[in-house]
Amino acid sequence: MKKTLITICLFVSCLGGVANAQLIKNHNFNLGIAVNKSLMPVYLGDDYFLNDWLSITLETEYNTYKTHDLLNKDVELGTQILKLLNGQKVGKVSDSKWVRHHELATNIGLNIHFSKFLNLPKSIDLYAGGGAGYLMQFSMDASKGFWKVFSAKYDGGSWYGDVDLGARWFITPKFGINTQLNFRNLKEVACCAGLTFRITK
Repeated sequence: MKKTLITICLFVSCLGGVANAQLIKNHNFNLGIAVNKSLMPVYLGDDYFLNDWLSITLETEYNTYKTHDLLNKDVELGTQILKLLNGQKVGKVSDSKWVRHHELATNIGLNIHFSKFLNLPKSIDLYAGGGAGYLMQFSMDASKGFWKVFSAKYDGGSWYGDVDLGARWFITPKFGINTQLNFRNLKEVACCAGLTFRITK
């Protein structure tokens, strides 16, 4: 756990050094929400442009949701019916407690930007890319309240691959909106939408 946190902190610090040089090249700072079948995380990211068509991207995502330990075990109606037929006791939701889960993911990757090749206006940015990241998961008693997140128990983490397709439309030279499709491990699909702030030299 400690080694993983240290690695991620060093990783973010190094990229932060790149961000401090943001006046050398163009930067796009992105924020918004990403929705898939079970999650609605908040994301914050930065694109550091190496040239007109290639950028390094760093993104951090945060998500929280609640589950019920009884529902997690006996969510299927068929399971409940079988228990009743076998004379087993079926618990009630009130017999157990809710658990709040927190997820924090950080990933780095490369994006290729196609607007220049397609002779599109500067206000349009079409891109595709991929990278890798690390997802950390925590859990806590939901009765403690959301803001006691630092008391959450670390449940483990995992590495993942990420492929993305996206577009940005700049309403002004410095401000725009973004949308993106993320394919995590080529299985989970998330649709992202948010705002982009461009910083140039």
